[in-house]
Amino acid sequence: MKVTFLFLIAIVAVFCKEEVDLSHGFGEDIDWVSWDNALDLAKEQNKPVFLLIHKTWCGACKALKKNFKGSNKRTELLELSKKFVMVNLEDDEEPDDERYAPDGAYIPRLFFLGK
Repeated sequence: MKVTFLFLIAIVAVFCKEEVDLSHGFGEDIDWVSWDNALDLAKEQNKPVFLLIHKTWCGACKALKKNFKGSNKRTELLELSKKFVMVNLEDDEEPDDERYAPDGAYIPRLFFLGK
């Protein structure tokens, strides 16, 4: 009985695992990665990092999202994105490091980081 109960809990946990949308509305067709994995991936894949920091409440960020996702150059953007480790941080996901706010905490912020 105890084994059956634990098995059922494991099954529920697998199917209830929440998927995290790393695109944050900037396009699910781009291979976005988490910030936690980005620097290791950049070294492993020998690619620079594209880091986008934005906020859900920011008007300029919303305009960037609309232009980014609805660009008439979308195909070119998708091809270019393959040359980078793409990171998209929203709201509280922003790194707590002054290096990522060199001129203050303005938003949106875009960085190109070396591998």
